[in-house]
Amino acid sequence: MENFRLCSVSSLRDKSFFIPNYQRGYKWEKEQVVDLLNDIEDFMNADHEKIGETYCIQPLVVGYTEDNKTLLDKIKETDSLAEIQHLLENRSLEVIDGQQRLTTIFLILSALGINKPDDNFYSLEYETRHGSWNYLQNLSIPDHRAEILKLKDQNEDYYHMHEAYETIRIWFSEKETKEQTFKSRFSKTLLTQVKFIWYHSLDPNPVLVFRRLNDGKIGLTDAELIKAFILHCDYDGRKAMFERAAEWDTFEYQLQDDEFWLFMQNDIDYHKPTRIEWIFDLIRNNDLLRLSETDSKYKTRLGNDNHKTFRYFDLFIRHNKEIGLEECSKIIWNKAKSILNAISEWYSDSTLYHHVGYCIHQKEGLLIKLYAKWSEQGMTKSRFHTYLRNLIAGDILSGCNDLSARYQENEKRKCLPLLLLHNIEEVLWQNRNLRKEQRFGMGAFYRFPFHLYKKEERKGSRNGWEIEHIASNSGDADDAKQKAYFLAAAKIGINNDNILLKEIEQYDESSNDSPEQFSILKQKIAHHLKEEEWSEDDKNMIWNFTLLDSGTNQEYQNAVFPFKRLYVINKEDGIKTTMKLDPQTGKALIATTQQAISFIPPITKKIFTKAFSKSPNTLISWTHDDAKMYLLDLELKTEIYLPKAYRWLRKLRKNTDIDEQSFLACISESDLPTIVKVAREWKPILFVTTKILKLISSI
Repeated sequence: MENFRLCSVSSLRDKSFFIPNYQRGYKWEKEQVVDLLNDIEDFMNADHEKIGETYCIQPLVVGYTEDNKTLLDKIKETDSLAEIQHLLENRSLEVIDGQQRLTTIFLILSALGINKPDDNFYSLEYETRHGSWNYLQNLSIPDHRAEILKLKDQNEDYYHMHEAYETIRIWFSEKETKEQTFKSRFSKTLLTQVKFIWYHSLDPNPVLVFRRLNDGKIGLTDAELIKAFILHCDYDGRKAMFERAAEWDTFEYQLQDDEFWLFMQNDIDYHKPTRIEWIFDLIRNNDLLRLSETDSKYKTRLGNDNHKTFRYFDLFIRHNKEIGLEECSKIIWNKAKSILNAISEWYSDSTLYHHVGYCIHQKEGLLIKLYAKWSEQGMTKSRFHTYLRNLIAGDILSGCNDLSARYQENEKRKCLPLLLLHNIEEVLWQNRNLRKEQRFGMGAFYRFPFHLYKKEERKGSRNGWEIEHIASNSGDADDAKQKAYFLAAAKIGINNDNILLKEIEQYDESSNDSPEQFSILKQKIAHHLKEEEWSEDDKNMIWNFTLLDSGTNQEYQNAVFPFKRLYVINKEDGIKTTMKLDPQTGKALIATTQQAISFIPPITKKIFTKAFSKSPNTLISWTHDDAKMYLLDLELKTEIYLPKAYRWLRKLRKNTDIDEQSFLACISESDLPTIVKVAREWKPILFVTTKILKLISSI
């Protein structure tokens, strides 16, 4: 017998169930009973053409009450084939989980008149509550009414059984006043379309199984139910079962690694106990077994409870009876393995890891589309790389691929994909250079940590990464608190000018808050920090944007560059830098506290350490020269995803000796109008030299 299947109520006829002493008594309240009745009625009335559809109730977990040795001893004692058949077919089943529903279904059968005084549909034997079975049988017999009422309050089992039966009886009575055939229709639905998920436990210790299922109210998961037939369909012998079990455990172990798990999907809060279930959910959500081709209504048959994924595979098996359960289980497991093997291969390849991981993060539900493309006949790694590049350039970056554009406050989030891509390509760039030099003999020096990026994404109070202006976009400080914060932050960059520091202290101590005085002091600070004037247009371009988690962005907001630099550097070392206003003095105080180390993207780190500027004039301000070097790096590392114009200009800038003939050799005539337009309009942004402009104008 398979150790799982969907089991209709009608298939329980003549079975003997044993309720062991570790089970609690019958406890269902009126609300639970009515909910079950209403659910079955809703299912019955939803569609009168529900041929083959199922209303699935929770698992019924059973085991044999006697072991095989005891049964064998009994068989040896008889010479009658009929008696042996009777022993095999009527072994008592120990109910490990599902007693409450099994008892309730029995009460419903009694109220419908299906249970008879001398012919009960199935039997229930209670190990420690011997009278419960007799009480249960007598509830529906009118002649025993007085005795039933007398015994009702004798123990909790009797009380709850009586209350449940009365609830069921009254419920049917009310329905019959409106429809005479209601009981008949309900009986047919109950017997043929209401099904338990039947799980026959192979564990020789049912008490341990019971504890596992009931500690913390954790029931059987879809993964456990699916695993049962994948492992125990004996199509290749016992050795194959162990091999499949090892494969299952290997995949689950890999999925429990957060670095792998958060590379392949974005759900930080996934709560199911086994992560492999996510793969089976994926197969069901995308109908990878193509059930829709044989059953156009299969989605309505799955229901909305926690076991719809299990029912998806059960439907697949039922629609493919001709090939058998063993072959179906092979198909299901091979599909799951195919997906997991594809993800594993992407994960182990440095370039695929970064580009697939980036695409999955940017577009929800993209994994299955990537898997479909990867699985196409004739697909090679090279073609798949090309597909990913086109996907990034044509779809993901479509909202921000113009390095000369201005993005206002409500538009700058469009640039998040490009800024993240710059970080991804930074990692790949370093890896490629290290491989060329063969310094470490490794395929990848390091990988972009998608798991850390996504976890930081959840830590922020707005649940995401933000675009931060590198050169402040704050404008003038217009209240006492903002002024105090500005001055406290400015002091970080003024550590060698005692005169200016003294002026700041005097302003802090003064009660005269003159706007003119603060403006003069601010100009002196800007001069000392070598801050340049930034137009609003320049501030709102990508050369002044960087990627920060929303928590950091909100903490320092529009502080001056020295404070931002200190904040970012400290954050990676596990130090939180904050400013607080002293209510007595009105001064802002800078404090540091120890906290968990945070992830800072590599490009953000390079910005605040001035790594793009090979010979920076200052470490305490963000200059236009810094911005230009940063933009050149972004353009260099992402140019294959940007419009052609950027690649044209890079060719022209790299070749200082280019003449008209060689220029025309690399630029097609049809592209000339575009490059002329781009070069003239983007001259101040994309560093178009006078020589290039003259060359273009001469053609």
